[in-house]
Amino acid sequence: MRTPKRMYEQLSHGVTSYSSERIQKEQLYLAAAAWARGETPVYDLDPKAVTTGHLHDWQDRLLVSVKMTYPPEMVEEIRTARERVHQDVVEFFEVCRATPEREFDYWFNRERNAGPRAIAEAYRAWQQRGAQTAGLAWLRVIQNALRNNGVSGAGWRRASMPSSM
Repeated sequence: MRTPKRMYEQLSHGVTSYSSERIQKEQLYLAAAAWARGETPVYDLDPKAVTTGHLHDWQDRLLVSVKMTYPPEMVEEIRTARERVHQDVVEFFEVCRATPEREFDYWFNRERNAGPRAIAEAYRAWQQRGAQTAGLAWLRVIQNALRNNGVSGAGWRRASMPSSM
């Protein structure tokens, strides 16, 4: 059995992208540091700045590798979600079986129309969970950028404010 890591290596040809969280933190740091210096941030939009490997080279072979470990709480969330989905499918099957007068098209359309709503609700829930833990991390990025660019931690007053600010 091939692992997802091996498949990713084959498809990516060794090109990897930094995580979106890392990119966001680097951009946030750059913006906060520029603000502390009274400058406008300048972002490097070259994709090579956020990837490793030979991004635009022609590759003949496919190489894939993935190393991913999930935190225990995420594994438990996945298990819980899987069990909930299983229970929902069982309940849905029972409803379908109890109403034989309904045609396939009725059930198909009902489920097809429910899909986008369920995806949107799941996405909102995911954002809320992430926002609870990510907020402190973003504040630390800003704090480090300001501190490294001359903004004191005591009351967060600027040691010397440029006249352009």
